Amino acid sequence: MRFGVLLRTCVAWASVTGAVHAQPPPDRPGPDESSRGLLRNEPSAFQGYTLFAPLRRTTTYLIDMRGEVVHSWESRFNPGNSAYLLPDGSLLRAARDPHPNFHGGGIGGRIQRFDREGRLVWDFAYADENKCHHHDIEPLPSGNVLVLAWERKTREEAIAAGRNPETIGERGVLWPDHVVEIEPQGPDGGRVVWAWHSWDHLVQDFDPTRANYGKVEDHPERIDVNFDRGSTRLTRPEMQRLRGLGYVGGDDPDEAEANRGGADRPEPQGARGGPDGGGADWHHTNAIDYHPKLDQIVLSVLGFNELWIIDHSTTTAEAAGHTGGRAGRGGDLLYRWGNPQTYRRGKASDQRLFGQHDVQWIDEGLPGAGHLLIFNNGRGRPDGEYSSVDELATPVNADGKYVCPQGEAFGPKELVWTYAARDRRTFFSGHISGAQRLPNGHTLICSGEQGRMFEVTREGDVVWEYRNPFLGAAGPGGPPRRPGADERPEADSARDSESSGSAATNVRNTTGEGADDKDNADRKDAASQGAEGKDAGSQGTEGKKPAGKNAGPSDPTPAKPVGQPANPAEVPARSAPSGTGASPPGGPGKAPGSGQAREPGGRPEGGPGGGPERGPGGGPGRGPGSAEAVFRATRFPADFPGIARLLTRPAPSETADKGEPPSQSTTP
Repeated sequence: MRFGVLLRTCVAWASVTGAVHAQPPPDRPGPDESSRGLLRNEPSAFQGYTLFAPLRRTTTYLIDMRGEVVHSWESRFNPGNSAYLLPDGSLLRAARDPHPNFHGGGIGGRIQRFDREGRLVWDFAYADENKCHHHDIEPLPSGNVLVLAWERKTREEAIAAGRNPETIGERGVLWPDHVVEIEPQGPDGGRVVWAWHSWDHLVQDFDPTRANYGKVEDHPERIDVNFDRGSTRLTRPEMQRLRGLGYVGGDDPDEAEANRGGADRPEPQGARGGPDGGGADWHHTNAIDYHPKLDQIVLSVLGFNELWIIDHSTTTAEAAGHTGGRAGRGGDLLYRWGNPQTYRRGKASDQRLFGQHDVQWIDEGLPGAGHLLIFNNGRGRPDGEYSSVDELATPVNADGKYVCPQGEAFGPKELVWTYAARDRRTFFSGHISGAQRLPNGHTLICSGEQGRMFEVTREGDVVWEYRNPFLGAAGPGGPPRRPGADERPEADSARDSESSGSAATNVRNTTGEGADDKDNADRKDAASQGAEGKDAGSQGTEGKKPAGKNAGPSDPTPAKPVGQPANPAEVPARSAPSGTGASPPGGPGKAPGSGQAREPGGRPEGGPGGGPERGPGGGPGRGPGSAEAVFRATRFPADFPGIARLLTRPAPSETADKGEPPSQSTTP
């Protein structure tokens, strides 16, 4: 669940039948396309603080409604595509520090937790020659962390499982996904207390002499080992563009060979992988969320254009089989949606998801509670490439079990609500991105490739808009790996200590990377610790995207903001929208005089200029040097415990080697 505390007041939400299509008003001329920082802040926007981590920077930022930086955390690593503010004011983030065996989009390898003073208090590596964390993590109420990761399977293992040899090549490997639950131990350790492996739940009808043989259409609960999304694999120029975004880490040594015969040819199935196009990165699962009452996990599986739900109430042994757990299905898929072609109960016209990201359950107390919300990127849509945010209700029976009629696909056929721009060209992010339901019924959207964060009403009106002004300074693949794979140089440790204000252990973890704990004897049962009873100051969190009641002053900014913006020399000045009543241009973190940037007579959609988001390379958000990319944004209410703890303490100084000024804040 993405919200960490239950709402103390409920916001009314009219129930609807069928899909509600949010149709924004016609586009109007807006601010210049170079405008960054705060572009709009209307009184009806949900008041709070927004957390985001630019892909090309090592800093995670928390801003208020006026775009002022009120707190920041500095790491040695670029983000591994996820960051969460916990109720005690600490930051849990994934970091990009992979093993050389793995390459591709969303790559991570390390999980870090910083306290509210910026000290590194946990630094856990989940990356070796056979596995590597990527994309997302999920904090649990128990304090444990769910980790999404690849695991390496050889060509021989893949063929034995029923994979068609022609789809993996002579040197090929597969990286199917798995999920582990990590119990943090010490400053850099962790123990696997639960695990689920997609490799344990396969079906194939290619080779009757191999394992997993059966009729694919008879087993929607299993994963077709030969499903191929080859038509959506990326070309070499697209790979280069994603490296420019900071989304793909490192250079794939096989890339040149994989793309011989023409720059626009897709990588073959046997390539070592890619962001979501190479054959090795078969699933490319890019998001994970947890429902504490159901004790279930939902995954966004881009490689299949689907979302999957699995049971977390199982033991590790049960998760490897087909029985056990609360649902009685072991680790088999309980529900899947988005592309019934993957289990042969639909055709191309039945596909509903297109390169989606950031699936999540809407939390209790929020409008649409219990529904699934997802950013549908729209890459490869038959009616044109455009993005949407979709809300769907899963079909369940009286016992709460997911319904799939015999021989048919999982529903629903219609969405509860969807948002897309009237001029579809103006809202398209082919990769990354996310969305969040807010307590007032609005939805916060992050169009990731453009670093554009905006809040829309149920009717589709934009009431708050901000564009990431913190442009990346790191190279396309992120900072280079430091010398020494197993321990950090003294100079780097000293730098981290200096930037965080104290010495913190920061050594590559060698504990907890062995075999999964199949007996699961000491597992902490996260489901038994409900969100209602969790101490807000503990390490654990009840979810990723906390929210509170829709209350508080129109501007929750403290009297003197905590923390400072990045070096102005690194950030272009913000241009106020023409005719908005905002203050004159100023650097990020400097509030407009009115605190608002309203557009008289209309609300432009898409890019700040009212037209399509266009990167330097042309086309919507496709510039090779798009350094403003943000994978996701999260809004927190002023009464979220983590916010209160942060804003009642001074923030640490910014890192000296970035030339940023020390904090000049005082306790409000």
